[in-house]
Amino acid sequence: MKIFPNDYKTSLDFNTVLDLIADKVQHPRIKSLVSEILPFSNFNLINKSLNECFELQVLLKQGGFPNYSYIDLTEVLLLLNKEGSVLLEEDVADVKRASVLTNEILDFFNQNIHLEWLPKTASDVYLNTDLIKEINKILDSQHQVKSTASRDLEKTRRLLFEKTQETNQRFQSAVSKLKSQQILRDFEETVYKNRRVLAVQAEYKRSIKGIILSHSANHLTAYIEPQGTVKLNQEIDELIDDERREIFKILRKLTQFIKRYFDLIEKYDLFITELAILRSKARFANDIDGKVPRLINDQISDLVKAKHPLLTIQNNLTKKEVIPLTVKLDRDQKVIVISGPNAGGKSVALKTIGLLQILLQCGIPVSVDEKSTMGVFEKLFVDLGDSQSIEYELSTYSSKLQRLKTFIKESDKKSLFLIDEFGTGSDPDLGGVLAEAILEELLTKGPMGVVTTHYANIKKFADSADHVINANMQFDSVNLKPKYALELGVPGSSYTFEVAHNAGLDESIIKNAKSKMNQSRLKFDELITQFSSKVDKTNAELKSLEDHKKEIEQQKLDVTTMAEELFFRLKTDKQKAVERDKLIQLGKFTDDALNRFDSNKNKKELLEKFLKKHHALQIKKLEAEKELLKPVKKNKKVKKKPIKIDPKSFKVGDKVRLKESNQIGEIVEIKKDRAELSFGFVKTSAPLIDLRPTLVK
Repeated sequence: MKIFPNDYKTSLDFNTVLDLIADKVQHPRIKSLVSEILPFSNFNLINKSLNECFELQVLLKQGGFPNYSYIDLTEVLLLLNKEGSVLLEEDVADVKRASVLTNEILDFFNQNIHLEWLPKTASDVYLNTDLIKEINKILDSQHQVKSTASRDLEKTRRLLFEKTQETNQRFQSAVSKLKSQQILRDFEETVYKNRRVLAVQAEYKRSIKGIILSHSANHLTAYIEPQGTVKLNQEIDELIDDERREIFKILRKLTQFIKRYFDLIEKYDLFITELAILRSKARFANDIDGKVPRLINDQISDLVKAKHPLLTIQNNLTKKEVIPLTVKLDRDQKVIVISGPNAGGKSVALKTIGLLQILLQCGIPVSVDEKSTMGVFEKLFVDLGDSQSIEYELSTYSSKLQRLKTFIKESDKKSLFLIDEFGTGSDPDLGGVLAEAILEELLTKGPMGVVTTHYANIKKFADSADHVINANMQFDSVNLKPKYALELGVPGSSYTFEVAHNAGLDESIIKNAKSKMNQSRLKFDELITQFSSKVDKTNAELKSLEDHKKEIEQQKLDVTTMAEELFFRLKTDKQKAVERDKLIQLGKFTDDALNRFDSNKNKKELLEKFLKKHHALQIKKLEAEKELLKPVKKNKKVKKKPIKIDPKSFKVGDKVRLKESNQIGEIVEIKKDRAELSFGFVKTSAPLIDLRPTLVK
């Protein structure tokens, strides 16, 4: 993606975003690579990067991705590529760590088969345990060469241990002897050039057998190696040299083995580095609640509830609401002209559109609603803020013209331009018409773009030109405060005189200013102000109607719920009453049977009758329960008979509803065969034959 001019990183706050992404990692190499992130124009690459980042974003939010520290293999690869070089223990440990980490991540991908995009980042690496096994033979858990790495090393270290033990015993014996003679300093001993030495009072140094290695700064203490340890220390030094040579030989052999896997280790480095950058981007995307919009391989910016990333992070900390931006640029609506008062959010709207497009083309999910649609632009032209050029001794206006000249020359159908305070910096009338001419010329080149302006002629041009639309940053005309919300379709007023009045400027000055102003321009601005005020009022009424509608819908739902509960209760009570009657009848039958049982000689016959009656009742009950368990058959549709309504039965004040509607209104007037109806704030007219009576009083 080509972006002009070069200061876009500052003007669009992209540098600040890169700093925040870099803060997500500790390693200087990744921080440096993050600072070099640039947007690209390849659709497939953008789509791949976005989806990889979003998958990792979700995993990090859920805490499901392996946690690890970054491993930098740059120096290791340089050494492996150099003839005769030998890796040190820490270098070998880095190779092992990289191999273990890659294997863990590959295993994670294999276990999480639902992942679609992240596993593709590991397409060049593969599971390998040979490196790990070989390194484990040589290095211990502290990344030191094991004594078992070779027989010579094992022998040398055994001798080294024995000599060290003997040296320590002899040294300790010397300390005990001299301590009793009270010629040692309080700290008794120290280490000098890797040798344990006695700390002797200087006046007694000639009385001790050994080698004087040094003195303290004030020459009050002599550091002496006891004679009994001198030869042993020399032997230890030789053994240490033998150990070092053997370790070097072992590492050289191991390095030759590792070099066989140079290509794989190089891929480890690329994979781990790419994943580290991706993780920092994903963590930032989580901070801004980033989403992946619908991406198409064309030029479009259909943003729904878009938010400036930095404003989102800042307001999340302060618990303030971010007013979202909804805006659309496509082949039919190529250019948007935003007007409105100063400090109303016009520049923030431009930055939001530009920064989100850059982040998207860097493969970073953006702070928009998922219903948004975004495309790919090959060029981005930005003119924001004060562009005065000291280097070329150009004024702000001249510098702007230089930029616009480049915009016109370089732009095409795959370009996006963002221009703040379009046309300002010169005589208002002359600057305005020149800006209009430049905008016309830009339109012939076919790019899409957004400009902000206070010029009336630019607003008028947007109202009449093809593929251009006005927009305004909404303003509370009553309290004279910006709402920071963008409204498409209508221009906005600068509210110059209203703000001046609110600031306490003398009314006579304001009237004098108005008298000096072009009256047609003044009338145009007043019309915009009045229109904006009416729009605000209409929106408020619509919201009230919507709230009223929701309230009625809720009441309707509550009534339906109550009716269902009542019906269920009645049905339950009825069932209970039927069961109660059956029990009463059974009780009477049982009492009667018992009375006859005592007096009747043929008790067997009586008992059979009783059991038969009881079985009949049980069978009837089971059949009823079985019937309830049968699946309900759908009834055939029965044609409803048309309801006959007498139009003459309706009168003013009746509560009615329209046919095919549940909305309840009131008859306010009847004229012949039509009725005037009131539904809250809404008035309408309908034929009497279309009205239906309601039980609501």
